[in-house]
Amino acid sequence: MVDAADADRAVAGAEPVYSLWLLAEPVAQDRLVDMVDTLAPRFRTRSFTPHVTVQGDLCRRLKDVTAAAAALAATLPAQHVAVRGIEQSTHYYRAFYLAFDGFDGFAPLIRRSAAAFGSDDGLSPFPHLSLAYGTLDADAKAALAREVGAGVPATLTFDRLAVSLSGKSVGIASWRVLQTFALAPPVPHP
Repeated sequence: MVDAADADRAVAGAEPVYSLWLLAEPVAQDRLVDMVDTLAPRFRTRSFTPHVTVQGDLCRRLKDVTAAAAALAATLPAQHVAVRGIEQSTHYYRAFYLAFDGFDGFAPLIRRSAAAFGSDDGLSPFPHLSLAYGTLDADAKAALAREVGAGVPATLTFDRLAVSLSGKSVGIASWRVLQTFALAPPVPHP
């Protein structure tokens, strides 16, 4: 299995780094885990917890990250979003991902996270949920998108904010969710 982060791994003994991730409600999360587990061998990479990154590479004390996450989660309603479909890019960590429409709470969450940590470093450039990492060529990814596209849900609800051990200096095999915080009740749909 390839783990691109291993090539960039910091020296042994480096401080842990954390990320804030949005997680889908449990039933959908289980379906997404199955998709990631199915796709990982096809991309010759490792499986990972499917998530929407809010901010990564947070080199802070765990208690500070969890306190900020709890405060952010308490004021963000659960996000019910439309899935536009599977998209792809040449970026290793955005090789094959779900793209969204109407993710209204994401931009404010990004701004609030940056303010909480006093940094724009590690902020996600846009809301997306990777299904696979890797370097497959565009034709192979397009074929896989057609193959698994029928299993993609039309909507997802993100109802938890997670503090995870993950970042550029942490190999994918070591990524793990450390704590989750429930988001506020969702705003009713019109």
